[in-house]
Amino acid sequence: MAEARDAEHGWALLQAIPAEAVRDYQPCWALAAHLLARLQRRDEADAARERAIGLCEDPAMRTFLRQQGVPSALSSGTEDNAGAPRLNQNGRNGHEHM
Repeated sequence: MAEARDAEHGWALLQAIPAEAVRDYQPCWALAAHLLARLQRRDEADAARERAIGLCEDPAMRTFLRQQGVPSALSSGTEDNAGAPRLNQNGRNGHEHM
């Protein structure tokens, strides 16, 4: 999604999916972590990554996801997160969608 346009557009598309549909769907959380990291929203990316790790049954994938959380794997920069949706462990971000 982020490669076709940009991470912001990918995040908007991901949020359009009803939270109930993807609450326990690990690939969706891994994608959320990736997109949020690209948007420099590190705290949210970390929360999404931890959710993806918690849902992951494959040890190799858990290792990969943990490595993605290493600070050197993320690009540097800052972004104003005022008003940004927040993910939580219940599959919600405070809005109706993921």
